[in-house]
Amino acid sequence: MKNSSGSETACTGAPRGAFGPWMLLALSLLLVLGWNVLQAWRQHQIGIRLIEQQAGVMKQAEATERRLQALLTELVTLSKTDAQAKALVDKYQIRYNQPPSPPVTAPGR
Repeated sequence: MKNSSGSETACTGAPRGAFGPWMLLALSLLLVLGWNVLQAWRQHQIGIRLIEQQAGVMKQAEATERRLQALLTELVTLSKTDAQAKALVDKYQIRYNQPPSPPVTAPGR
């Protein structure tokens, strides 16, 4: 290719400035940042699903606890009249404490 003075110059097609390396660096940093944001979002979604699953498990555990409490209360009550129930209560040392009653407030307060 000839320039205005008539001498030939090489045409490389790429600029010789410092813009190219900085652009590659910025692009790679942007790519890494985007990847990290994507991974953080995925972890957040997984965390939300785990919390929802744990809530369901907790409801099941509470229901099971209520049923077992009712069963043991009935067993302790039955042990007053039934010898086999009394043997079970004595063997496993099952005790039933009455739930605490709410505090009584004085009238007029």
